[in-house]
Amino acid sequence: MTPAMMLAIARHHQRKAEQSRAVGFFQEVQRELRKNRQTVIVAAGGGGRNDGSAVWGSITGTLSNQADLQGALDAKVTSGGALGTPSSGTLTNCTGLPTAGLVDDAVTYAKMQNISATSRILGRKTAAAGDTEECTLSDILDFVGSAAQGDILYRGSSAWARLAAGTSGYVLKTQGASANPAWTDWVGAESGESVLGSTFTITGSAGTYQNTGLSITLPSAGTYLITASIRGVVQVSAGVPAYIVSRLYNVTDSAAVTNSERFVCLIHTTGQQSQNTCGIGVLLTVAASKTIRLEAFRSGGTTYTQSGILSNTDGRTTLGYVRIY
Repeated sequence: MTPAMMLAIARHHQRKAEQSRAVGFFQEVQRELRKNRQTVIVAAGGGGRNDGSAVWGSITGTLSNQADLQGALDAKVTSGGALGTPSSGTLTNCTGLPTAGLVDDAVTYAKMQNISATSRILGRKTAAAGDTEECTLSDILDFVGSAAQGDILYRGSSAWARLAAGTSGYVLKTQGASANPAWTDWVGAESGESVLGSTFTITGSAGTYQNTGLSITLPSAGTYLITASIRGVVQVSAGVPAYIVSRLYNVTDSAAVTNSERFVCLIHTTGQQSQNTCGIGVLLTVAASKTIRLEAFRSGGTTYTQSGILSNTDGRTTLGYVRIY
């Protein structure tokens, strides 16, 4: 027998031995999988163990199709059920971990990433669905609506709402505990005045107020400062002292305006004339539009030569108002 023939026969027996060992190893793996149904570790150089330490190596040898073996091993591991709870250790480089298996309330705050700074709230300020983001208090307040400079946040009947910036010069007005605030025109612009066109002569009975013909109309609900400048004249031939008194009268409500009475002028000597100008200033709160007029009366027991409310170029009698709020 030639050396070449002897070498060929040796190589043939070597291949047969390697194939026999590989088949034996594969059969051993199958037996272990059926018996324990656990993770199988295939180490470099062949052999395996079932102690649960999941470290995969490479498979070597002359198997005709290692992919078939790998597929079989993968199927066995997948069908083997849950791997259990690791007793210790740290997972690294893990992807695709299922979240459905997490126990409720198992993840603590300490396991979450740190908040980047103080005074932050977790939410989402970017449009559409997406990851959780850190929001500032200003970001959260912007959730109320299309925020802009000058807007004011207030509590509505059932939720917080945004009051858009008002017209320049307007002021914020509360409308009570059961209503929303609103912008309103500056009250200083809401005013008016009337002037007595000519002298009004007082002829009525003593102590009886007469309408002087001078009035104003308060335009709407609110609190008003009502002012009057009254120029009076009195002269008597008998019966002193003699005097004139004026007041404000609410025509709409048929009632005198409280504390509006003023002493206009007084005379102590017969035959002499007394002229004087006095003022009225009162605050009046109304629930709606009201008409206010100026009234006057003269004292009794006197023979009057002249008694009245004057208004001319020497001095006007006026009645006016300014809305305070």
